Amino acid sequence: MALELDSQADAAPIDALLAQTADKYDAIPYTSKPFPQTHPLRIGGIAKMFGLDVVPAVTARVLELGGASGGNLIPMAAQYPDGHFVGIDLSAKQIDEGNQRIARLGLTNIKLICGSLSDIGPELGEFDYIISHGVYSWIPPEIQDALLRVSRQNLSAKGVAYISYNVLPGWRMWQAVRDACLLMIPASHEEVTRVEMARDLMEFLRDYTPGKGPYADVMRSTYDRLKNFPDDYIAHEYLEDANHPTSFRDFLSTAAKHGLGYLGETDHWLMFPSNHGNRFAAEVMERTTNDIVSVEQMLDVMHGRTFRQTLLVPQERLPQIKRHITLESTSALHFLPNQNLRLEKNNSNTAVVDADGRVIETRSAAAGVALERLLAAFPASITLDECAKGMTDAERDEAADALHRILIYGMVAPLSEALPIGKLSGRPKIIDVARSDVSAGMKEVVSLRHEAIGIDLTANELIPFMNGANNHKDLSKAMVDAAIAGRLEFSTKGAPIKDPKTLQMIVAELI
Repeated sequence: MALELDSQADAAPIDALLAQTADKYDAIPYTSKPFPQTHPLRIGGIAKMFGLDVVPAVTARVLELGGASGGNLIPMAAQYPDGHFVGIDLSAKQIDEGNQRIARLGLTNIKLICGSLSDIGPELGEFDYIISHGVYSWIPPEIQDALLRVSRQNLSAKGVAYISYNVLPGWRMWQAVRDACLLMIPASHEEVTRVEMARDLMEFLRDYTPGKGPYADVMRSTYDRLKNFPDDYIAHEYLEDANHPTSFRDFLSTAAKHGLGYLGETDHWLMFPSNHGNRFAAEVMERTTNDIVSVEQMLDVMHGRTFRQTLLVPQERLPQIKRHITLESTSALHFLPNQNLRLEKNNSNTAVVDADGRVIETRSAAAGVALERLLAAFPASITLDECAKGMTDAERDEAADALHRILIYGMVAPLSEALPIGKLSGRPKIIDVARSDVSAGMKEVVSLRHEAIGIDLTANELIPFMNGANNHKDLSKAMVDAAIAGRLEFSTKGAPIKDPKTLQMIVAELI
């Protein structure tokens, strides 16, 4: 089914724009990598937190719209061989790269298709999770409508759609930078050259923007804020023809026209005003109509939020949503601890502290034990039952209260099902997709937490041998051989070590 336009004359400029967009993404391909927040376990966890039933991730049908070369979708397909995965993107170059990776991995449950969102019809089938990350704001309104149409038309009865987008009013801050790039950098240049010119312009604005005030602050801060971002981000955020930020309220209004309603955000902790204190929450409620849309819109206004990752469901499911998160609604969840959480004990107090210094504290001994078990589970997930094992009913209630607070605070991600992680062993095994990707020369691998992990030279040598068959002695030999061959270097006091026996001792300790 093609997107309905007023006439063939209307279709022509849209087709031309889509072709031009495809060319630009071929020139500077979008970095295709895993996004943890789009994983069915996490999307399903948010749905279950709000009281909705979802299709298990292990057998789910997943559609990704605008998924580039499948960097997000392919690891899911490798993780769940009984699921079904389809990705669609305009860029023929990226689709070809993704299909080569699929063939290398030997996956048969995934298909990548080169095509436009406007051409997707009901015949593609229904999907339990539909993902669109970094697409909605960067396509013209007609294709935005097509994206939302597909997100409802092809969504199963228990399905959840994920759509991310630039959001107003916060993104107005960066609009001035985008305007500067579009005004000062000719569109006729090659895309790579335009990105170089954009970086140069941002550096110039940092050093020479005169005066004081908010505008000058934005211009002077942009270069340092973006200098470590990849070229594809600069190209498609600040130089692309289409970048249409929208308010949260207007986005939901448009989604409603396609039969979709608001479930929540993958950044679930941002939905709770009480995380900023009871006085803050009371003042927000006082100045809104106390419904979820007006509260969320007020939070955007107050925080200057620039990006949302919104979850939508069929409108007929809205009455089933339970907005008040109770201890009962969290008892069926699997809790995935964030990275860099640490446990602190002081007499009878137990506290969990995150990387930003935020603290959840309890004086309950039972809750303290539950929090210890939670952090000990990292990097895997854990349930309330597992955290409260062996406790009395009263102690379990105290443990549940601590987990409830740490969930609302955003120190854990709610999952719909367990995420098991392999244990350390004498014959280590890395997941197949990671070993294959390293052997193919990729510089990042994906974890079972669906996170991209950069690898160094040592890991690059080790990972191909971590197949469950080699023991620590075998791994040590592989590293010594790599050092002797010059692919790795170990040194002491600045001098490289060449003696095989010394290398063996160092490598054995490292392993």
